[in-house]
Amino acid sequence: MDSGISDVREEEHLTAYTSWAKVKHEYSDNRVSTKTYSVNLFGKLEVGMQTAKELDNADVSFTSVLIESTNTELRGVDEYVSRYASDMKLYVNYNLFNLSYPLFEEYAVYDDGVIQFDMPSLRYSEATEEHSVKYFGYYTDDDDGLLYDYYVFSTSLVVNFGTYRHHIDDSFRIIVRRE
Repeated sequence: MDSGISDVREEEHLTAYTSWAKVKHEYSDNRVSTKTYSVNLFGKLEVGMQTAKELDNADVSFTSVLIESTNTELRGVDEYVSRYASDMKLYVNYNLFNLSYPLFEEYAVYDDGVIQFDMPSLRYSEATEEHSVKYFGYYTDDDDGLLYDYYVFSTSLVVNFGTYRHHIDDSFRIIVRRE
């Protein structure tokens, strides 16, 4: 048996590709045939807009990152190849708040009743994080007359998808009320 990944197409937050496997079939009448099975799969990272966060301070530090599968379902069967889809979450944890981003990946399983194996696939594995907090200024709230400091939080995440990388650059305001 021979197998692999081909026709990889990358977009900003999506990688599409073809998974294929060449399978040798031997029949009871001594016939032998070889057939190549293929399926189109992809993985994507969804980037949502974060909202401003009102915090007690702006001393943000990174604590952990976790990729977790939330749901897997069968999406279709073509001959002996079953295509599955996994909904996942990328959790990025800081000392003062947490962020999460949806991930989606597909994989395929070959099963003809005699031979069963996972077809080659790209999977999400690990993520790295860098962030910064920059003081932007202050303002006085017209409604309550209180003084607030305004910071901009920026994060850059790289999520490995097989040997490919999906990037997130996200930023939002941190508001800290002066005492």
